[in-house]
Amino acid sequence: MINAGPARTVAPRLTHIFFTWGTAPDMGRYRIRSLRSILWLLLLVVVQLPHAATFDIDNDGATGALTDGLLVLRHQFGFVGEALVEGALGSGASRTSPEEISTYLVNQSELFNIDGNDTVDALTDGLLLLRYLFGFSGESLLAGVLGREATRTTSGALGAYMVEHVSASDTSDDGGLPSKYDKFDSGVTVALEDGVVVVTSNGVPNHKSPYFVTSDDRYEAYDGNNQQFNLNPNRINEFDMEFRVPVVPAEDPNHEPTPLGPIGVAVNGVAIYNQYAGPNNRPLTFEINSFDQYNGHPQQSGMYHYHVEPLWITTNRGRDAFLGVLLDGFSVYGPEDFGAEVEEDALDEFHGHVGITIDSTQAIYHYHVTDKDPYINGSGFYGTSGTFAQ
Repeated sequence: MINAGPARTVAPRLTHIFFTWGTAPDMGRYRIRSLRSILWLLLLVVVQLPHAATFDIDNDGATGALTDGLLVLRHQFGFVGEALVEGALGSGASRTSPEEISTYLVNQSELFNIDGNDTVDALTDGLLLLRYLFGFSGESLLAGVLGREATRTTSGALGAYMVEHVSASDTSDDGGLPSKYDKFDSGVTVALEDGVVVVTSNGVPNHKSPYFVTSDDRYEAYDGNNQQFNLNPNRINEFDMEFRVPVVPAEDPNHEPTPLGPIGVAVNGVAIYNQYAGPNNRPLTFEINSFDQYNGHPQQSGMYHYHVEPLWITTNRGRDAFLGVLLDGFSVYGPEDFGAEVEEDALDEFHGHVGITIDSTQAIYHYHVTDKDPYINGSGFYGTSGTFAQ
């Protein structure tokens, strides 16, 4: 058992390194103080650590910053016995004793060589993992914590390594609908049928648009910032849209390409499209000029949709808010994580990453919208795709 002396000296150094760097994400002083307090108390009372083969150290089916991340860090700092595991086990953990945790971490020690320099160290590899699980990305992920002779030195390389070993949970604990579906608007119907989430909508936006006919109360002339705006000839129609997505999202090793047409659904029931214009996967270069002030427009038959950030939703719910799901069941979030802009190099080729969100203290895989191509989704679905019908 480590005595109080080392714990007191380690904790200030750890919180300083974890939370202070030149251009750290602007998470707000309140959030940073809250996270610092959590780490300070957990490390001061009894320090904890990691996991093996995957980073799910306690084997509860998910990788969490305040469970698995702390188990790893405590282990790397030399904590043993109850001091290693106390307060750091997930509610469904099946690997729970200090001996089991230590054995797993020792046997899988090479897995925790995060920066690739063949040395495992708490103040480099341990902090990289913890920051990653807290959702930090870009320069804020790696600033000040790369070891000497590190071979993984960019946010992209570090994230690509860690995402392979994360057990990401985005599901309900009781087998019902995941709580994220409570965030869909009242005009959208969500039901669970035989392990599949069924989302039905008429596809009409819950905001005004110049694409309603001028006699409609929902008509609003374009008042956005694009001086090149050009109203396309299509007008918004209603549809009977049904999105069937897995209730338990899972990575698809084949990463099926996204089709033209709906690839997901926003919380207001509007279809989400990919980064291409029809009919031949053309760039959105010119089509962007037909997006209304909320970044949507209708296609030829009148189906209104978003290719890029849905400004009505991010304006009203927040730029780090849950925006909807793609057909693979993985969540789509706004362009920020806890008030900090998401950097492109922090996202994988599918335009997502693993980390906590404003809705989840467990690390989950999720997509982000950004203002650069591919905007919402990249080189295909990360997970196994469901279906769309109308």
